[in-house]
Parts: sequence; C-alpha cells; structure tokens
Amino acid sequence: MTVQLNIRLEKEQKERLAELAKADNKSITAYILDKTLLENEPDESAQDHASERIADNSTRIDDELYKALIEQLDRKDEQIVNLQKIIYNKDTKLLEYSQKKFWWQFWK
Repeated sequence: MTVQLNIRLEKEQKERLAELAKADNKSITAYILDKTLLENEPDESAQDHASERIADNSTRIDDELYKALIEQLDRKDEQIVNLQKIIYNKDTKLLEYSQKKFWWQFWK
C-alpha cells in the first residue's frame, strides 16, 4: 500500500531539491526517500558498532578491575601471613622470657 505525503516548501527550497536530485540522477521523491530513510540505516549500524565498542570497553574495564582486586587480595593475604608470623614470634619470645625467670622473679 502506498500513501501520498504532501509537504510545503518555498519555491527556492523546491528548486534546490530538484537540483540535488538531478545531480544524483534521481527523482525528487527517490532523492528524499534516500536521504531521509536510507541514510539513517548506516547510522543505526554505526550506533550498533558504537554499542559493541562500549560493551568491549566495559568488558575490558571489568577485567582490569577484577585483576586489581585479585592483586589486592593477594597482598592482604601476604600481610595476614606476616602478621601471624610476628604474633607467633612475639609469643615464643614471651614464653622464652617467662621460662628464664628464677624462682624469686616469678611474681614480677
């Protein structure tokens, strides 16, 4: 089914449209359809391409954040191990010191 569309233009605008259509070897109707409807399709594909790039960038950022968090967890694990060693060493030194006391230093 086809429908008719009427638009109001000034005489100069119609002449300009006719010149542009003639330069493309098209009728005015074909020129208007090509410029309005068919040129929007590449924009949509460009938008799809842009959304794919954004998704790729988002994935890359997520991967970088994941790696950074893993590194932080590894550093925290090392810190915990070091703190446990320090506590163990202090406890053993405290036990050694308490065992070296003579009987008269027991209550000090």
